[in-house]
Amino acid sequence: MLPWLETIGFVCMWVVTVLRAPAALRDRGQRDLWLAVALIALTTTLYQDPISEGLSRIVGGPLHLIDLGRNLCDVAASTVLIHLVLGAALRRQHIKPLFAAAALMMALLIFFDLTSPPHGHFNGRTPQIPVLCWYLLMGYHLIADAIVVAVCWRYWRRAREWSVRWGLFIFGIGAAFACVLWMVFISYLITPVPAILSYVPPVTGIEEILQAVGAGLPIAPAVYLWAKNCGRSWILWPLWVELVTATPQVTLMRPRFRVVDTMTAVFSPELRLYRMVIEIRDALLILTDHIAPSAIDHVRRTVENSRPEHVDALTAACLIHAAQRARRHSRTHPQTLNMAELGGEDLEAELTFLLHVTRARNSALVKDFVDQLTPAGSVVVQ
Repeated sequence: MLPWLETIGFVCMWVVTVLRAPAALRDRGQRDLWLAVALIALTTTLYQDPISEGLSRIVGGPLHLIDLGRNLCDVAASTVLIHLVLGAALRRQHIKPLFAAAALMMALLIFFDLTSPPHGHFNGRTPQIPVLCWYLLMGYHLIADAIVVAVCWRYWRRAREWSVRWGLFIFGIGAAFACVLWMVFISYLITPVPAILSYVPPVTGIEEILQAVGAGLPIAPAVYLWAKNCGRSWILWPLWVELVTATPQVTLMRPRFRVVDTMTAVFSPELRLYRMVIEIRDALLILTDHIAPSAIDHVRRTVENSRPEHVDALTAACLIHAAQRARRHSRTHPQTLNMAELGGEDLEAELTFLLHVTRARNSALVKDFVDQLTPAGSVVVQ
């Protein structure tokens, strides 16, 4: 029943695990949540038959050891989650009993696996394993997830930031679905009807999707800003390349392919954008000395009927073309207009302005102006 939901679920958990990893490395307070999400993703991955069979072939051990390993990961994930919520609720006095219970649960799992008759798997459908083992394991998980639900739903309204508040609420719903999952398993233990297990994939998928959303929501603003900066770097690239090619002395790194330049900046797109803006500004300062007065006068007449918010961007786009042609012919002129004075007063406003310039360069007005330029970058007065 809906097996693809489970696949989507553990893919979402891995995505959040990767996205939260940098913050977890920097901030010790985020490591518990990151570790819990990573363990849930790992456990779900290990529950996929192709993965467990592939691991068995690689490791060279029996399948029941792989099963034991993922059950131990499951216990560890639940324990880390309880540790996280107890710490958030300032109930640290319960941490030692929690770790003692987790250690006992893991020891019992190992004991049941090693002392049972020879068996190929170590799961609820393995007849050689006493059913008490599974009641203890499912009970541990059910209690752990119930604690997570209770704490998340008790404290979600107290969070100041909307992303943290709704992240807690959604994560709590995901933990509630985890409780439903363990109740499904317990129902199967009581009445071993195979049809009951058909509910496991969709419930697991919903649980993990909700937990991934809940864990990922607090970093959504940072991910949005990262994606936005990558997109702006991609849009600004043609203008940057054209200007640093005309004035190579302003750049620290020669342009490469657009995809390569963008991909090499994915870990710090804001730094990449800052460098691009500085180098574009330096290039405009150099090109200002090459703008012919006739070109400036013609630009003013060309853009005078444009919308006020577009005038500066259109002016800069036109003058860049004129200055580049004049520079190629080694023509210099007295400064009557400084292109570097056009634009914003801070980095964000400057970025917005340069993006408008990049788009304006493809407008019909700018192309018509370029057609009227002489090869030396001036305009013949009619």
